[in-house]
Amino acid sequence: MEEGTDSGTGTAESGTESDTVTPPQDLKTRPSPPRRQLSGQNRTPKLPKILPVLSDMAIYTKAYKWKNFKLPESTLFNHVFSFSEPKIKELFKNQQTNHQVEKHNLRYLMRVYPGMTRFTSNNFDPAAFWKKGIQMVALNWQKYGIPSIFDILIRDLGMQMHEALFQANYQHGYILKPQTLLPASHPSASHHPTPYESKPCRIKLDVHVISGQQLPRPKDYKLGQTVDPFVQIELICPNGQTSEGRTRAVRDNEFNPMWDEGISSEMTTPSREFVFVRYLPGSSEGADAKVFIASRNGE
Repeated sequence: MEEGTDSGTGTAESGTESDTVTPPQDLKTRPSPPRRQLSGQNRTPKLPKILPVLSDMAIYTKAYKWKNFKLPESTLFNHVFSFSEPKIKELFKNQQTNHQVEKHNLRYLMRVYPGMTRFTSNNFDPAAFWKKGIQMVALNWQKYGIPSIFDILIRDLGMQMHEALFQANYQHGYILKPQTLLPASHPSASHHPTPYESKPCRIKLDVHVISGQQLPRPKDYKLGQTVDPFVQIELICPNGQTSEGRTRAVRDNEFNPMWDEGISSEMTTPSREFVFVRYLPGSSEGADAKVFIASRNGE
């Protein structure tokens, strides 16, 4: 049956009047049934803004819009405050609100996400927020793996640090906070201005680079163009602190270059719990020019 057919008279056209079908008299005079009035319960329900399978997971926490840290919701056991990158950095600049952020995160959850001005989908330094005790640091994944001219995946530094941090728990999605970020390390009577940051300490890294095996050759290298591999090692601390060292370049040998060199890096940092090491094999293209072949991060 086709929807929209008239319930009164119907005709079957064949070109003659004898083909006209007349319905019984009782159907003509039968009154139409009253139209059902739709109640509120029978209306089509609005579609949820979030998938049910995802919504069912949100049973432990509830998001609240942050206004200040003195309101009652700031002490609810299951609340979560979310901040954009510019807003949380604004709070960091003020000593009082900076301390309130750190104190809040000793016992409650907080989330931060990249600012809308990052049009290229690059990332901030996540360690700058981890060291403030922020549990959920969201990152842009658009550049997690981008094919380069070397036919490998180049990842931005923020994503490399994220991957390295959570490898400590075999990438199960969470790790325990360092002892300095736990409530037990900061009694309620403590009035330390920066409860999260450890005392400044000197960190030194000594690495002995022996050799490499079958390094990838850049796609855009012409036939006969040499690859002169070297290894650069970076010591990365929060707030953009870096220290790096590199080996000499081995002339025309990407198959099994031998360096057998030591590299040392050191710096002073107040957050030794979030120091990372990045390994960058590259190829020298002159006195100062260099092209990186791969990268690897470790905490």
